[in-house]
Amino acid sequence: VMSEGEAHKGKKKKGSLVKAKKYKEKNKEKNEETKDKNEKYPIVPSSTSSDEFESTRKEREEKDTERRRNPFLPSLGGKKKEHSTTKKQTENWTLWLAIGNYDAVTFEVDPGITIHEMKKLITEGEEFEEMQCLKLHKFKCYNESDVALNPRQTIEEQLQDGDYLNIRPIHNGLITAPTFSPVPSVSIKPGSDSVNVSEVTQELGSIKQQISHLTSQGKDKLPERTVQRNINSLAERLDGIDDTLLKNHEALDGAMKQLAILTDTFKRVGGIPAVQNELMNDQGMGGIISGKCKDIIGHEGPVWALYHGKDLLFSGSSDTTIKAWDLSTNRPKYTLRGHTSIVHSVAGYNDDKMLVSGSDDKTIKIWDVENQTCKKTIRDDNIACVLRTHRGHIFSGSFKCVKVWSMDKLQLAEILPGHNHWVRAINLANGYCFSGGHNIIKVWDLASFKCSRTLNESCGSIYSLAVHGNMLLAGTYENTVNIWDLRSHKYVRSLPGHGGAVYSIALSGNKLFSGSYDTSIRVWDLSTFKCIQRLSGHTSSVEALVTGKDKLYSASTDNTIKAWKLNFES
Repeated sequence: VMSEGEAHKGKKKKGSLVKAKKYKEKNKEKNEETKDKNEKYPIVPSSTSSDEFESTRKEREEKDTERRRNPFLPSLGGKKKEHSTTKKQTENWTLWLAIGNYDAVTFEVDPGITIHEMKKLITEGEEFEEMQCLKLHKFKCYNESDVALNPRQTIEEQLQDGDYLNIRPIHNGLITAPTFSPVPSVSIKPGSDSVNVSEVTQELGSIKQQISHLTSQGKDKLPERTVQRNINSLAERLDGIDDTLLKNHEALDGAMKQLAILTDTFKRVGGIPAVQNELMNDQGMGGIISGKCKDIIGHEGPVWALYHGKDLLFSGSSDTTIKAWDLSTNRPKYTLRGHTSIVHSVAGYNDDKMLVSGSDDKTIKIWDVENQTCKKTIRDDNIACVLRTHRGHIFSGSFKCVKVWSMDKLQLAEILPGHNHWVRAINLANGYCFSGGHNIIKVWDLASFKCSRTLNESCGSIYSLAVHGNMLLAGTYENTVNIWDLRSHKYVRSLPGHGGAVYSIALSGNKLFSGSYDTSIRVWDLSTFKCIQRLSGHTSSVEALVTGKDKLYSASTDNTIKAWKLNFES
């Protein structure tokens, strides 16, 4: 029989064995967890070289990166992970992907991945093989509101299921499909940008297809609100290119006529006689302009506008400057700087002490000629194609209207509407303002700013206007100078002969000078309506003509101004 002390000692020993057993089991579980952790994230043993460990680490990183880049890859783990991936695929979002001129396509993607990861899917996915010709290695993603998406944030943080995703290459040259053979752009008078017929036609077809696709199939896949918003957006784009297509029509006709001129020149060089105007004399053959012309050189770009002051000649150019030329030496006296784009209109007022200029930067500047400084600047929402001044007002040719600005208040005083296109020609005479648009000329009363007459004629765009007695003369897109009688407001006749649009006309006495896209200047006798001389000197389009005293000045897109000596009394 054990004593009480021995019994107590036995109980204590038995309790210690139980605790030791529990500690051993707990320590075993901890060792197993540590072993699993070390297998997943091994520590480099002393016997393993650093190169072998680096190779193992890189392989693991590549697998993890591949997994993050493409969430649709088969799971790298067991069945539990495969089940998780399948669940993600059922929750994918459907986005509409639009790239350049291609039709929008549907794109299913996990909304939990980032925009950067999605961009990789786009560039590497087989469903985008046709679009890979764009080489979209550098592009940005935008939402329907034209807001750039953050590449580090997830799709669900920035988009909604069924939204449009716009892809825009960073380099403009990558936006054109390789199967498209572009037609060279045809330069048009400032106020109508250079356009490309094939590009606009392709965009128009793409828009029509997208609208049709959204209307017929979109309602089965997208919420009605999203479909309607996309249709409205595309319809706005469709309306926005109507004017561009009108410009394309004119540009294409101009290109065809220029081709006819080149063909005629080729025949002449090849010995095939071309039809000549028997009443026309070339330069230096007894015409009203004798001797050779003098070049006035100084601009670093095409010269679009001229204004003849009392002692100075002002010119506006694509080099963004306005130069003042000394008429006695034909050298620049000073240069006015301030515009940030093409200067294509200049006019004087206040006895030529002030000068106004219009530019593609959508500003009209008022200059102090004596101090050679810009005094005031008028900011417009459109380009001023042409400028004229009258009694404290500036008349500017704009899109579908003539704008009248107050010089004192620098505010818009009147808008003279009614045109259907750019107003590129304005002439102020006999208390009226004559403005030329596309196929029409409007006559405005300067006292009331009301339209008193509209002259309709199928002559294309009007590029220049002049008034001689009771005759209104207009240089047109149809290569002619058209004449109207201001008493009867009826069309009288046209003066044909140019091989391109007549961009500029000027008067001196009973003689009319017309400058054309065909690089020539023609001299007309308004008493007989015959062309009496043809001047050849410029190598590009003649954009502006002014007369002063005994000289004719011409400006061209060949970057030069030429001074021609007149051989008759004005």
